[in-house]
Amino acid sequence: MIYLLLSVVFSTLFLLTFRFFSRPGVNSLQAITVNYFIASALCFASSPTRALEMVKGLEVLFFQAASMGLLFILVIVLIPVVTARMGVVAVAVANKMSFVIPVIAGLLFHGESLTLINTIGLILAMAAVILSSLKKRGSTATPSLTAIIWPVLLFIGSGSIDAWLSFNMRHHMSGDQTTLLPFMAILFFSAGIFGTTALVVSGNVRVTRRNTGMGLILGLINTGSILFLMQAIGQGGLQNNVIFPINNLGVITLSTLASMFLFKEPMNRLQAGGLVFALLAILMITQAA
Repeated sequence: MIYLLLSVVFSTLFLLTFRFFSRPGVNSLQAITVNYFIASALCFASSPTRALEMVKGLEVLFFQAASMGLLFILVIVLIPVVTARMGVVAVAVANKMSFVIPVIAGLLFHGESLTLINTIGLILAMAAVILSSLKKRGSTATPSLTAIIWPVLLFIGSGSIDAWLSFNMRHHMSGDQTTLLPFMAILFFSAGIFGTTALVVSGNVRVTRRNTGMGLILGLINTGSILFLMQAIGQGGLQNNVIFPINNLGVITLSTLASMFLFKEPMNRLQAGGLVFALLAILMITQAA
């Protein structure tokens, strides 16, 4: 249980870190790119030798990881945008509710069944993403209807990543969790390369100390959230259909509390309703798993 709790804490810290990206002198893309190279190095260093050899022998897995790097960099740059415009809660809900997209993919491509309660949960999940993004008229934030697009894009992007990872775990890794670390190492390195390319094209190649520091912190937290989650899965004390709902519930709840008490982010009734919908959706979708 301790590893699961640490995973929740580190995943929450990962989201909260983006709260500082709007400060003067911080270039989000530079910090994110540094983060990916740090995370890649740590994942490689933590990978078992057997897993490294296994990934080397699967060219398709290597190609999949490298290709996903582009999607990762595109999705993660949305997080500081949504955080600045909508707050931490909207990011947490959009990011953690995205697991419904792999659920939908399983229904469409793997013939998985869906109960009435699961269906209601999926509907609540969609509503949660929208409600958590709404701001009252007159708020200093972006007008609500136009701002919804940002968390929705984050939701779709994060869900696409989850679905792609699930596909690779099912078809190329045979459910072997040990191969996930080298896979993520390649993926992160690829994302770093794409980020570097974008920096070169935009003329922002010179990375400052502040951005390097932010990237280092983000990379350590990013890797920690993955390693602790894998440790929780590997312990065998809890089943995966218990671990992931607890992780998602924990991150959404802790992120909400942190944003309210640490950053004094206000929450209106619509956003509070979105938060409740999110928690109910997780319970409903996973209750029959």
